Amino acid sequence: MIALADIGVFVPPARLDNVREGMRFEAEESFVRDKIGFTTTSRKEPGQGASDLCVGAWENLRAKRPDMPAPEVLMVCTQNPDRRIPHTASLVHHKLDLPESCACMDVSLGCSGYVTTLSLAVGYMRANNLRTGVVFTADPYSEVLDREDRNTWLLFGDGATATLLCEEGDLELGPVDSVSVSAEHDALTCGHGELLRMDGRRIFNFAMRHVPRSIDACLAGHGLGREDVDLYVLHQATGYMVENLRRRLGVPPEKLPFLPGSAGNTVSSTIPMLLEGRLADSSLSRILMCGFGVGLSVATALLTRRSS
Repeated sequence: MIALADIGVFVPPARLDNVREGMRFEAEESFVRDKIGFTTTSRKEPGQGASDLCVGAWENLRAKRPDMPAPEVLMVCTQNPDRRIPHTASLVHHKLDLPESCACMDVSLGCSGYVTTLSLAVGYMRANNLRTGVVFTADPYSEVLDREDRNTWLLFGDGATATLLCEEGDLELGPVDSVSVSAEHDALTCGHGELLRMDGRRIFNFAMRHVPRSIDACLAGHGLGREDVDLYVLHQATGYMVENLRRRLGVPPEKLPFLPGSAGNTVSSTIPMLLEGRLADSSLSRILMCGFGVGLSVATALLTRRSS
């Protein structure tokens, strides 16, 4: 049975001081710390693309798993690819010098992308009798941010992750509960040659309505209730968003953390970045992941530890 085995993380070293930047927008330090939740955000180097960030995550994963076999499938979740053609997964495959027998594909999803891409990868591997796969997330939003837009400039950061899927993995992925409210797609949008535009209030209201419903639907499919989950790993949109969802769900802070770190909202990478530091905790038998945002969309799934 294919399961999640490990996660590699890469965050570029350059940082934007959000407290200092907030002064340009007349945003008080308390607003940056308590509402946004990120006092710094990460920034990639000029000329770096999503594929380069993926390579950084791969190197971190390989350092943990030096004996890991070459993947038989490679998926990259990104909405900011290096080029229109070819797909970013092909560029990652080339930079890593992987075997020609490895299948490569991109998945164009944002904040809900990690959960959905994991499910696609697991399904592909099962259907084709593959033993090893890697799912990358990399969405360098800094390429599409407007420095004069308070709603986005203080929020998004750059980063990437690489998730190893194999038969020796310990966390099995359950079915995904998906929500698509495409009528609200223009709440977070970026056209060709344009910069990102976001209506934070509409996204907040969307999340408050649909995230708890999706979580309950996912748990009902397993015959479980909210109290049966050991850890909730929600998309780290903002501190304010995560805290309000936690209260609405009635979950204690230790079960539904916000991890501000120093990267910011790294879109599809926030869930695996938070999850990476908790993989080895054997007391976490059931981990619920929920990504929400661009589309507008929600994807929720349960990870169950094999030893439980």
